[in-house]
Amino acid sequence: MTTETAASSGTAFLPAMAISLVKNEADLIEASVRHNLAFVDLMVVIDNGSTDGTREILQALRDEGLPLVVVDDPIVGHYQSEKVSHAYRMFAPVFNPALVYLLDADEFVVARDRAGLEALLRAVPEGGAALLPWRTYVPLRDYAAMDIARDPLGLLTARRRREEPLYHKAVIRRRASDDAMLVVDQGNHAVRLRSGEAVRHVHIDEAYLAHLPVRNVEQLTAKVVNGWHACQVRDQAQRVPGEAYQWQQLSDRILAGRPLQPAEVTDIALNYAQRERAGRSAAADVVEDPVPARYGTIRYVHLGRHSAVAKVALAMLASRQGGTGSQVPDAPQGTAIDLAPALSLLRGCSARTVAIGGDSSSWASALRAVEREVRVVDADDGSSPVELLILPALRHDQCLEVVPRMRDRTPCRIVWWPAQRRTPETVAAELAAWRAAGWAPDLMATMTYRALASYSAERHGAVVLVPAGDVADERAAVVRSLLIALEAAPHPWTDPAPQVLWHPLQTLHIAELGGRRETSHAGYSMAVNCKSTDHSCGTSGIPIDTRPLASPKSEAPAQRRGWQQART
Repeated sequence: MTTETAASSGTAFLPAMAISLVKNEADLIEASVRHNLAFVDLMVVIDNGSTDGTREILQALRDEGLPLVVVDDPIVGHYQSEKVSHAYRMFAPVFNPALVYLLDADEFVVARDRAGLEALLRAVPEGGAALLPWRTYVPLRDYAAMDIARDPLGLLTARRRREEPLYHKAVIRRRASDDAMLVVDQGNHAVRLRSGEAVRHVHIDEAYLAHLPVRNVEQLTAKVVNGWHACQVRDQAQRVPGEAYQWQQLSDRILAGRPLQPAEVTDIALNYAQRERAGRSAAADVVEDPVPARYGTIRYVHLGRHSAVAKVALAMLASRQGGTGSQVPDAPQGTAIDLAPALSLLRGCSARTVAIGGDSSSWASALRAVEREVRVVDADDGSSPVELLILPALRHDQCLEVVPRMRDRTPCRIVWWPAQRRTPETVAAELAAWRAAGWAPDLMATMTYRALASYSAERHGAVVLVPAGDVADERAAVVRSLLIALEAAPHPWTDPAPQVLWHPLQTLHIAELGGRRETSHAGYSMAVNCKSTDHSCGTSGIPIDTRPLASPKSEAPAQRRGWQQART
């Protein structure tokens, strides 16, 4: 199946995507992204205000051209279910994947090969979810953060012999009609529908996730103190007994003046998120089982900053400054301005001067209020070079009048969308006119812009253009065909109320949640208190279907070729 026919039929043209929510994972984020991209075609990483170099590493990977989207998340609090669910609802309808992996930064997919794994996953019914088990790897000594960053799977080669309980992470076998209703449970351990309808979950035993939650004392100290604080922020109005107890226990100990010691790191890792059991020890409960690394050369070790004190202090500062993500610049009442995808684009191309065409006063003032280091000018202002030109809600003929007037200030990129939806024939004519004017659509930038947007006009019609000379003719033709086909595809979406949006998760209105939460299945969440041996842990509470699966379909390789042809 080609990319174009897949898009026009509404079927998946992106075989596999992953979504991760991360914070302060500089010691392994590069390895995690590079490794897991061997199994997926796109990674969406939500960065929750990292201060240790994680964000800079992600940007460096993105600058390399890796299929990576970074979602900046300023919201303080452990709202993992809400954030990952929201990201799924934003990205899945745009990129249209067949499979969606729900991963943390400390998880590495392990399988003999991608084709075999996808064959297993495609046998899960559409609308269901596969469950990949954890194998938790433990440090046999307190490794230096820089050494871990260079080769985490090469250093941590020993794992727990048993998982007590055994946790799993979900891989969604996507059904497009579920997109708006799907809820990812806290911890990414399962999914469900808002309607209460059961989602079929199927165990996959032929693959697993290598899990590296504990690497050294500095990393673990910051993880548990910040993690437990984030849980308290989220649950100040509603506590869930036993939630993140492993963070609470270690955080309470540290704050009581008993810091974690390097000699304890192996025992802590052995007991992390496990039921209490007498006699658990490295001698009896650790087995050597190295994981083949797929990340190749690690390039950005120098960008990491690994001080636990700094990570905790900066996280507390962000919390005190009111990290609800709801602070917005002033704008006329009833104004709908979505800065989030524009900010991602300008940060991605390091734009320092942005021009805005059309009636730009509201857009310009909102952008200046949020991005103070960027100069925002009118498109007709001839005083300085421009890296990015934004043409919001303009007719195509108006855009083609604006660009020639810029003369020697021709931007590196243009983003444009019309106020109204068009027909595929209109889109074809517009893209041909842009090509004649010397501009071609950038597929990855266009799809990313649409996915990060919260209003229908941008989600359905935004196009990011680059100089046509930068794009090979064959690739440009494939991308144009894809965008034309997408215009004919259904675009179900409900716009939020008119407002100024400056980050993609803003419409969650975290400040208004007041501790309310989309309740997870207690038996399948890391929130359960697994200290009690009679408490139901692991997979109970989720319907696990163990019936034999049907033979898998064989369409994914063709889908992957179509996507790669358009992207590269």
